[in-house]
Amino acid sequence: MSLLPTRLPRLRRSLVLTALAIAHMLLLPGCSSAPTRLPKTAQETLIEAEKLLYAERPEDRHPGAARDLLLDVDPNSYRGRSKERYEIALASAYLGEKDYWTCYQTLKEFARNYPSSPDYRKSETLIYTAGARLAATGWSLLGLWSDLSDAQSILEHFIAYYPSSSYYDDALRILGEAAYKTGDYDRAISRFGQLLQSVQDSEWTELSRFYHAMSYFKKLSGPDYDMAAMRLAERELADYLRSGSKNEEHLLEARRSFSTTLFWIQSKQIRIARFYLILENGLGAKDQLVKVLEDPETPFRNQAEEMLATAEKLLDQEAKARGGKDAK
Repeated sequence: MSLLPTRLPRLRRSLVLTALAIAHMLLLPGCSSAPTRLPKTAQETLIEAEKLLYAERPEDRHPGAARDLLLDVDPNSYRGRSKERYEIALASAYLGEKDYWTCYQTLKEFARNYPSSPDYRKSETLIYTAGARLAATGWSLLGLWSDLSDAQSILEHFIAYYPSSSYYDDALRILGEAAYKTGDYDRAISRFGQLLQSVQDSEWTELSRFYHAMSYFKKLSGPDYDMAAMRLAERELADYLRSGSKNEEHLLEARRSFSTTLFWIQSKQIRIARFYLILENGLGAKDQLVKVLEDPETPFRNQAEEMLATAEKLLDQEAKARGGKDAK
């Protein structure tokens, strides 16, 4: 018996039959299709990425997959706390993929934008680690000074925004060594000077004293350099040599540098004394020569003694000339 009214027009009756047949098929076992999964929300994507990043077992961590998930989402989809988590997760993914510079760029404004964030310490660790690893890359592969320069930029930012960090001293040490290796001795002096003020008999104390003193020496360019700068290098090296260091390699280099500095100072003093003698200024010449002869091991002893004798003659002549004038 048909359930359809017999009076329906033929076309409408046909359409209703077709609709009933389709509905019947969908209700039959095995004929129903799986429901279509709706696209993930931004929040679901973030949770999935965090699972890929922070899985308990290392083999279950996949930073590349987490990065791709997060990059598929518009960052503006996140607000408030979710925005902080998103930036931390994305930076963690870049770090895991050894993209240290992009890791830093992702978190560059984090300390300024979210100073009270629960993830503040995570941002601190991520930025320091990115800078330290990039610096290690710059030192281990010859010619990759661009990596070292990028590392310095990261760690300079780090010490400016995370001055209370437990990584602060390590960052200063890396910055000091990087400056020293690239010939930026003024910056090396500054960073190692800061480190010496910050540490108290730590593992970096001896190293800081050595590089701090050596940076003053490396700034010099022979006896033509400023006397005050050479005296400063001499004092810094002497202080290091008296510091009780047990590092024989550092001590050997410091002793050589101290001897070289002293040689340059005395060489300059001899030149100044010679100039005074040309001007027949016995007192000026004597003052320089006496300083040279204060060093019992000076290589200029014979020369200095001969010049001093000449200076003494000039002084005698000056005294006699003054005595003659006084008698008149």
